[in-house]
Amino acid sequence: MRGQILTFDADTGGGLISGDDGNRYAFSALDVRGDMPAVGSSVDFVAAEGYAREVIGLASASPAPAPQAAPVTVDYTGEDLSLWAYFVRAVTQRYADGNGRARRKEFWGFTLFAYLFLIVPILLCWVAAASIDPSMESDASAGVFMVGFFVFCLFGLALIIPSIVVQVRRLHDVGMSGWLYLLGFVPFGGVFLFVVALMPSQQQTNQYGPVPTPRPYGGI
Repeated sequence: MRGQILTFDADTGGGLISGDDGNRYAFSALDVRGDMPAVGSSVDFVAAEGYAREVIGLASASPAPAPQAAPVTVDYTGEDLSLWAYFVRAVTQRYADGNGRARRKEFWGFTLFAYLFLIVPILLCWVAAASIDPSMESDASAGVFMVGFFVFCLFGLALIIPSIVVQVRRLHDVGMSGWLYLLGFVPFGGVFLFVVALMPSQQQTNQYGPVPTPRPYGGI
């Protein structure tokens, strides 16, 4: 039977073993074969009317080596463009490219100039229309304002796709799925996307690509 040594008194040479059957068995040092096992050690013994005979210590299994953590691959793209350059690339080379990652600087560079291209034309046309007729009731002022509104709609339509894919790449940069972009269509989902836009890049290569910053990381 197998069991575990509960106690052992070196002065009296006796102790107790807890057997696998739930019972306790007294034993003497004279019943031990080989070296005396330490308290808490597993032993094999012969049960005989409440006593343990032929007590043999069992070698404890060597602890399994702790699994080695897989090395984290860290690499950087090395790019550090200006805000304007990030915007130009987003509306040209990467117009509909949702692959890879976009750092905060890229996301906010695109957002800044996208809003400028939307707001400035309609604002200029509004000022021009107001200078023609402050009441904005004449055909001339209305026509000028409508030109600004038309340009606003034109730019708005042109920026829909790059605005989506930049947001998708921003999600990738923090290690999230680009499908989370759809949360922007549910209540308070826009708050989540805004928080993501403020988060720093994951500082290792993830499933979407290397860190889109110079080495070492020193930008936003």
